[in-house]
Amino acid sequence: MGANESANVKVNFHRSNCFYFGDEKISGTVSFQNLKPTLTPEKIFLELIGEIGYTAKETPWHHDTNGRLHQVRLTEHHHISFLSERVFVGGSNHEQVCTNLKYD
Repeated sequence: MGANESANVKVNFHRSNCFYFGDEKISGTVSFQNLKPTLTPEKIFLELIGEIGYTAKETPWHHDTNGRLHQVRLTEHHHISFLSERVFVGGSNHEQVCTNLKYD
């Protein structure tokens, strides 16, 4: 279940960057504002997703309908997921959690 219209959720990283190196520490804050007082969040999770993206270019030769040989430029975009981790970051008792994850 997501926050939808029942809450405002903001995630702020201390270093806003879309690219991180291995063994680099990623830290930040999560702020949660409940917009419907009748709802009480029991557990708050973040889902961390890691993905490698790269582009490959190729120029193979092809024959057209008249039999002539032409080079065709192809660009392929690849995305490989390597991480999908659900991390507990808090609950209804306003506890703060520090979570360290290490992947080899």
